[in-house]
Amino acid sequence: MDIYLAAGISLVTAFITSIITSWISHRYHIKKQNRGLRESHYIDFLHGLNVLVNTGDSSLYSVNRNKLLIIASPEVVKSILELEKYIIKCSHDDYTIENQNMYMTKVVKAIREDLKVSVKDFPIIDFVSPTKK
Repeated sequence: MDIYLAAGISLVTAFITSIITSWISHRYHIKKQNRGLRESHYIDFLHGLNVLVNTGDSSLYSVNRNKLLIIASPEVVKSILELEKYIIKCSHDDYTIENQNMYMTKVVKAIREDLKVSVKDFPIIDFVSPTKK
C-alpha cells in the first residue's frame, strides 16, 4: 500500500510541477513578445519623428504615433504629448532647436525606461541633421 501512496504523491507532484513550469514559460513568452512589439513600434515612431524633423513630412510620424499610443506606457505617451504641445503651442520667437531636442530626448528616455534600458547619464540628443542647421 505504501508503494501506491508514494507513486500517487510522486505523480501528483510531477503533474503540479509541469503545470507551474508551463505557466511560467508561457508568461515569459508573452512578456517577450510584448516587449518585441513595443520595441518595433518605438523604432518605427523614432524613424517617423526623424523624418518629420528633417524633411517636414508628417505622414509617417502620424501613422507611427497612432500605433504607439495604443501600446506605449503612460510615461511615453505623456512625453510625446509634451513634445507635441511644445511644438504646436510655441510661437516662432520662443522656438529653439535646443528646447525641441530636450523634449525629444525626454521621449527617448521614456522609451528606454519602458524597455528597461539604462538612462543614467543619457545626453541630450541632437535630432536635427547637420545639413538643416
